[in-house]
Amino acid sequence: AWLGWRNLGGLTLVQEEAKPPEDEVGAAGGRCRRCCPACCWVFWFIVSAWAALHGILLVSEAVEYYPGDAQYVQVGERAIFTRCMGTGEPVVFFEHGLGGNSLDFVWMQRNVSQYVRTCSYDRSGAGRSAERGPMPRSSAAVAEDMAAVVEALGIQEMILVGHSMAGFNMRLFHRDHPEKVLGMVMIDPVNPNITDSCDPSETYPSPLISFGLAVAEAGVLRMLRVLGMLTAFAPLNELPEDVQGEYYANLVKVDYYRTRIDEYAVWGQSCTAVKDLTQDQRTIDAPVTVVVPVEGIYTDDMPAADEMAALGVNTTTKPARLVLVDDPDVDHIAVVFVERFAAHTTAAIHDMLALHAAQV
Repeated sequence: AWLGWRNLGGLTLVQEEAKPPEDEVGAAGGRCRRCCPACCWVFWFIVSAWAALHGILLVSEAVEYYPGDAQYVQVGERAIFTRCMGTGEPVVFFEHGLGGNSLDFVWMQRNVSQYVRTCSYDRSGAGRSAERGPMPRSSAAVAEDMAAVVEALGIQEMILVGHSMAGFNMRLFHRDHPEKVLGMVMIDPVNPNITDSCDPSETYPSPLISFGLAVAEAGVLRMLRVLGMLTAFAPLNELPEDVQGEYYANLVKVDYYRTRIDEYAVWGQSCTAVKDLTQDQRTIDAPVTVVVPVEGIYTDDMPAADEMAALGVNTTTKPARLVLVDDPDVDHIAVVFVERFAAHTTAAIHDMLALHAAQV
């Protein structure tokens, strides 16, 4: 703000030197010259006040929404936030999609954690994991981070649950660590065979998210949240009331938008890595359940959803199932955010836990 004031002041001086004599300008010109320094001071005051308020809001929301009992693990030099609840084996581990965070699974995690240990986490740059990860942020890189988080949490075997783009991340994790995966529950997962964005040489732009980044950097979104005007993300109101504030706080963070841009930019690399899996790597030698909303990725191509379920070997002990959430109000986001729709995934997890218990 100070540099801006100095620059504006310098411009004012140059303009005054270039002005014609007073008699050629008249009284109006004199008033303008007298007004310019005042305009500079007003501009400086507004920018300084906005910056100060932005800083105050950052500190206050850190205290309000990010309490000191947060659980972090180290992945390289980055602190990754984890959210683990409950006790008992096997562990149920949640992987969020593009633009999401660990709170996406709050309905499922709170229910299942009454019976076994559950863990979710915020990927680099998402949620409470403040630092963005090294580039490129492809699904291969995310799968490596996931493996590091799993190891840091001491998880040996798990049922892996993920939403949307997590479908790529989960399958690459399984490629590298099949011995850790006791089962998979994929919620409206991406399928490389039905996406047009599968060119590894392309950098995919996110114009709308880039606009959101610019607005977030200016502090506008944070101000809108304080004023109660950030209501565009209506599905968030379906989450438990005690987590809505934290989720809205995440949406105004600059790195939320940067991370979405980073991950989507290399979508083609992520898609190609999964598409190029060998037949053995594609096959998941464990129970697989795919939960799809009637309005979602597979609305116009349900056979492709069957294809995802068929990734499992489909035996009596390792069944491959497709669960269709058939409700006119369900969509790609509501299937995890709305309690009655999330219940379908919760039930699928319990079925998988029961199947595991019957085998041990």
